[in-house]
Amino acid sequence: FAADNGATAAWTFSGGRLRDSWRNKNGGTSPVIAGGLLYIYDPGGGLRVYEPESGRQVASLECGGGHWNSPIIVDGRIALPEGNSNSHRTTGVLNVWRLP
Repeated sequence: FAADNGATAAWTFSGGRLRDSWRNKNGGTSPVIAGGLLYIYDPGGGLRVYEPESGRQVASLECGGGHWNSPIIVDGRIALPEGNSNSHRTTGVLNVWRLP
């Protein structure tokens, strides 16, 4: 899986080659898989949740915008900081959700 400003995409490795599985036009940051789902943060705001095999979006979690923040998933919870990761601030907003 990969995401950038312009798209999110998935590939499979078969017969010694990478093959396109799916892609969409939703930009995002580093993809994270947990609990059988794919999580991708949209720097414009929102955390999109996909089925990894099909690319079907199953949820969109509301949150503010940021700059290349990536979701952190541990112990059944999703944590996502808001704001510019280059600011190196010690205060701010941290969104936390429970895994579905």
